Amino acid sequence: MPQLKDSNGEVIPGQFPVGVLQSVSYDSSTPSTNAVTAGTRLVQIITTTAAYVATGAAPTATSANLLVPALTPTVIPVADGDKVAALKLASAGVMVVREIS
Repeated sequence: MPQLKDSNGEVIPGQFPVGVLQSVSYDSSTPSTNAVTAGTRLVQIITTTAAYVATGAAPTATSANLLVPALTPTVIPVADGDKVAALKLASAGVMVVREIS
């Protein structure tokens, strides 16, 4: 089984069930996913271009948020009801969000 790693490259111990998979296209606007499933604590994000990512009940991604490199799986914590939003660094792209626990 592949090991999941956090944004610092550290292995996250344990096995995680695969949950809902969502995708959203982003540009200079910051669209968000639907809210994560209740009980979800971690999501894996992959963006097709470098993008800033934010979470929250009604997130708006800005340049002050986490910068996710293109095509680099990144695991971040979420809370019940959180959504995930993205903002392009330079080029528009697609963000895929997978619930993993």
